[in-house]
Amino acid sequence: MLNVSKYIFVEDPVCQYPETVTLTNLPEFIVHNEDTSDFTLEKNTDLSIIGSYPVTIKSEIQVPIDATSGTYETKEV
Repeated sequence: MLNVSKYIFVEDPVCQYPETVTLTNLPEFIVHNEDTSDFTLEKNTDLSIIGSYPVTIKSEIQVPIDATSGTYETKEV
């Protein structure tokens, strides 16, 4: 098993809103570990998977538009 590429998103300013992370184009044989913000590649012998796999990782938070309306807008972190 190989642990690969820890990622982090930095909020500026830090607002502590819950973050939603989405991934696009993650190959089936790579596991996203959401709790540790990294990926796991299990040991295998399938040489056909050798290559480069660009993956998009996006973080979004819901930010209140104002203090009284309860209305939010989505912001990328």
